[in-house]
Amino acid sequence: MTALMKPTCTPKLIKKPEITSEIDAPFPPNAYPSKAEKDAPAEDTPFLMELRDQKHNHEVEDLKNAVGKKLLYGCLIAIAIFAIIDAYCHIESPMFTSAFEVAKIVATTVLGYLFGSKTKS
Repeated sequence: MTALMKPTCTPKLIKKPEITSEIDAPFPPNAYPSKAEKDAPAEDTPFLMELRDQKHNHEVEDLKNAVGKKLLYGCLIAIAIFAIIDAYCHIESPMFTSAFEVAKIVATTVLGYLFGSKTKS
């Protein structure tokens, strides 16, 4: 280049944007905690404990409902078997009659529990 020629491109300086205010934004949920944060007790421990308790309560309710359904199905099958045996054999035994009544009482009690129990929130 000669002294008379000027460069045709001039480098542009990139200006950084100015910070006019500070806005606190939460970290994304998948942000990795530092070692100090892992060692320190979490601020929302009561909330996490409440969620665990609620999950446990839901699992207990699910177990109760599953056992109740199995018991109800067993009672309904027993009632059907008792009715078939009574229709064919005409058994007039008080023991047979009381077993039939027990199956009916257990079935109605389980139905009352399943339909009357508090639903999950």
